[in-house]
Amino acid sequence: MEESGGFRLSAECLDEPPNSRVFVVLGKDAGEALIRERFAPFGDIQNIWLLRDKRTSESRGIAFIKFARSSQACRAMEEMHGRSLAPDTKPIKLRFTAHFCEADSYDSN
Repeated sequence: MEESGGFRLSAECLDEPPNSRVFVVLGKDAGEALIRERFAPFGDIQNIWLLRDKRTSESRGIAFIKFARSSQACRAMEEMHGRSLAPDTKPIKLRFTAHFCEADSYDSN
């Protein structure tokens, strides 16, 4: 495994199948349990990676959700983009990410 800007590169960087990984911008108060609860109805979640501040361990409001199938990720995007995960929280934004390694550009602090 190589090191690149403090982020470990591995076989997990490959997005198989293509477009099965979703990049989510959400509120900093959203935890992994809430993310899993709200996205589980769309399919088999293989991994959730919630970016955290290195010093405080608080959420940075960015997550990556890896689904087993591209169709599941697509359905999640169609249904959840612009919606709130919980009452009185800001709407979330979703987009496909080609590779998990794109997280490196967001994990610079």
